[in-house]
Amino acid sequence: MAHSQLCTVLLFSSSWTRHPLIQKNKKVVLSSFLLLLLGLVFLFVGVGLQVSPSPAVSSAIFFVPGLLLLIPGVYHVIFIYCAVRGRHGFQFFYLPYFDK
Repeated sequence: MAHSQLCTVLLFSSSWTRHPLIQKNKKVVLSSFLLLLLGLVFLFVGVGLQVSPSPAVSSAIFFVPGLLLLIPGVYHVIFIYCAVRGRHGFQFFYLPYFDK
């Protein structure tokens, strides 16, 4: 599956966004996506600074927070998606911030 198709399925598929536990935990789901997006932004800024360095700013200032935001964001978004789809081993019970 192409990356753009995967993004379309993840973001706009009505079956997973209408799941009762997703509706009940909208803040957790949105914060997971926010972590993912902010992590990507920080990483891209870090890459941009690495490619065209600035003497005043180090790229590590953006890489470290980018990774710290990206890792839990990716984990939770993929886990939520797989739990909604009913994949083996993925249950909302295992996410501590989800109200069951």
